[in-house]
Amino acid sequence: MIGTSAGAIVAADVQLGRGLDQLLEPAESDLAGGPRGDVVRTWRSTPDLLRRLIGSSWIMARSALPTSMRTPETPPLLQRAFPGSLLRITNRDWARDRFPIDWSTGDFLDLVIAATGAAKGA
Repeated sequence: MIGTSAGAIVAADVQLGRGLDQLLEPAESDLAGGPRGDVVRTWRSTPDLLRRLIGSSWIMARSALPTSMRTPETPPLLQRAFPGSLLRITNRDWARDRFPIDWSTGDFLDLVIAATGAAKGA
């Protein structure tokens, strides 16, 4: 399985046979105020959360538009004022710790979404 960003991580976890409970465990411990995993929230206050929601909403809206309609890159000053990240990975070696070196020895299925929206396996 192949994904982008968080989708790639979930795809790798599914490939390893990890269940939904294992995937949601870090988020549930954070919500319960328990020990945190490698992924932590970036905001420290309500105003900071609002700034980051504006930034991440801009990124989502920009990426959802067709390429021909995309707006220009956000100026650096606005990127600093409205950061697009809601989460941060604290462990620099998180991937090495999370996935075994030989995890990718299984069979792979490349999935392509055609312009018609039909999924085709290769």
